[in-house]
Amino acid sequence: MITVKVRTIARLKEIVGQEEIDIPVPQGSTVNSLIELMAQRWGEELSAHLSAPRHDQPLPHARILVNGQDIAFLKGIATILREGDEVLMLSLVGGG
Repeated sequence: MITVKVRTIARLKEIVGQEEIDIPVPQGSTVNSLIELMAQRWGEELSAHLSAPRHDQPLPHARILVNGQDIAFLKGIATILREGDEVLMLSLVGGG
C-alpha cells in the first residue's frame, strides 16, 4: 500500500468533510482507481462531480491534478499514483 494526499475544495470538500485527506491505495493504483475507491466511500454524490460511470475521462467540469499537473497532460485517469503524491480534485462551477 501507498498513501496519497487528496485535496478538495468547495462542494467536494463538503462531501468529503475535510480539505485534505490521506488515502491508502494499492501500489500501482491509477487516478481512476482512486476515484472508484473514493466513490465507494463517499458514494454517488462525490462521483457525480468527477466522472460518469464507465467513462475513461473526468467530466468536462472536473479538473484533477497530480503534483500540480493536470492529468490531461499526463496519462489521464490512467496516470499511476506513487507514494506521497498530492491529488487535487476540483469541480468547476460557472457564474458571472
